[in-house]
Amino acid sequence: MAVVAGCGSPPAFDVNGGERSIGIRSAIAGRPMNRADAEHYMLELINRDRAAHGLAALPWDETAARAARRQAEDMAARGFTAHWGSDGSVPEQRYTEAGGEDVAFENVGCFVDANASPLALDAPYMAEGLDRFQRAFMDEVPPHDGHRRNILSRWHTAVGVGVAQVEGSRIPCVAQEFVDDWGTYESLPPKVSVGAFVDIRGELREPAELAVVGIARIDPPTPRAPEHLNQTNDYLVPEAYEAYLPRRLKTPFPRPRGVLSLLGSTFSLGTYLDDEGKPGLYEISIWATFPGTAEERLVSLRTIEVAPRAR
Repeated sequence: MAVVAGCGSPPAFDVNGGERSIGIRSAIAGRPMNRADAEHYMLELINRDRAAHGLAALPWDETAARAARRQAEDMAARGFTAHWGSDGSVPEQRYTEAGGEDVAFENVGCFVDANASPLALDAPYMAEGLDRFQRAFMDEVPPHDGHRRNILSRWHTAVGVGVAQVEGSRIPCVAQEFVDDWGTYESLPPKVSVGAFVDIRGELREPAELAVVGIARIDPPTPRAPEHLNQTNDYLVPEAYEAYLPRRLKTPFPRPRGVLSLLGSTFSLGTYLDDEGKPGLYEISIWATFPGTAEERLVSLRTIEVAPRAR
């Protein structure tokens, strides 16, 4: 079976209380690993490659790992590699549904035979298969080096990994979800109807400074065939149909709707979700600037399922 990798990028901490090294020890000894150890072994590979480029090690993020496992299992069970799921889901949707409030940037790799196979999640994992994907990611050269750039981003603060295998195979499928956590955000409703009013609130941490809050919409996700998914390439964050620039305040006052208010590092925006009356998956993006760079960086991307307007 052919094996490929895919990477998605946007335009322009350890929950177990410490790092695990059992994966490295098992790999050196040539012993198989269980699923949890295989995932942490890939974490160690990521941090090994980051250290070689002078970058800080990333701690484990279990929320991101849940989103990664969902995609790894989906790809393995259906024989595809893509950033879309077989249910039509997109990376930010899976991260949101896993409980994420920040933004996760995804690397994926799997086989592309488009054959349905039963999962064998308790099967042994060998280091060789995991090494293969990490080497493939890191061996990329510009301009086709999305995985490598993702692994080596200095903006990431954590990472979660998911792996999956099918019965009768020793080839793993992998998903890496790199998290950029630069703030805290109040919860958004998971489901509303077109025209619903939502409050978007949060606070960024230094050195991040709020730049823009955007709202985008994509059509409701629908199932996709593995053959079609295997023809997809990079995934780009949808373009916002509305963008709000912050209005800096000195003292609190009643917030007008449709105004992005910024008091210190705390922001709030009350607005309606209505892209010409269309239902779909609405995406709330928060962008920030950082010292030393003019680039606006995505620091939060969450989704809301918006149903047709009630009649």
